[in-house]
Amino acid sequence: MVTSQVLHVDERVEDGVLWILARGEVDLFTCPPLREALQRAALSGEKDVALDLCRVSFMDSTGIALMINAQRRLRRRGHRFHVVCGDGPVLRTLSITGIADNFSLFHSPQALARSAQWA
Repeated sequence: MVTSQVLHVDERVEDGVLWILARGEVDLFTCPPLREALQRAALSGEKDVALDLCRVSFMDSTGIALMINAQRRLRRRGHRFHVVCGDGPVLRTLSITGIADNFSLFHSPQALARSAQWA
């Protein structure tokens, strides 16, 4: 028996930043809540959008496509898009595919907050 983990997505605004926090697995079947949150982010009034993937245990090409599309959409609307993911499956996936450098990547929310880009 194969069980699929559910993807949980929470959103909050903190200090003028829209945080999208994902937990679980990101794949073709679980991605709708994340896709919807990223679409709402493009319509938000917050300049900075941070996608926290630290608690994502698996991400396939669907997640990568969501991130690429979200980044394009957000930049077109004048938002800054940041991705937070520690060492683990998401960073490994982004590194293996060669697209890690295409994102504003941080290893923790604290690292993002300390960043010069954040100011």
